[in-house]
Amino acid sequence: MEPEKKQTGTEFEAFKKSLGPSAIKYTDEQLRRMLIALDGIADKYFDIWLEKINRKAHNVKDDQAYELINTK
Repeated sequence: MEPEKKQTGTEFEAFKKSLGPSAIKYTDEQLRRMLIALDGIADKYFDIWLEKINRKAHNVKDDQAYELINTK
C-alpha cells in the first residue's frame, strides 16, 4: 500500500470549499481521505494518458500494443 500523501492546507480548503454545503456531512479526516483518493485516481489517469501519447509518438496502434502486451 502506498504511503498517504500530505496535502497542503490551501489545497484541502479549496477542495472542501468546492464541495459546497455537502462538505458539512463529512469530518475533516474523511474529506482528507477523499482528496488523497482523488489525487491517486488523477495520477493513474495521467499515467494512462501519457502511455497512450507515447505509443502514438512511436507510431504503434492501440491494437498492436494490446497484442504485444497480451502475448506470452
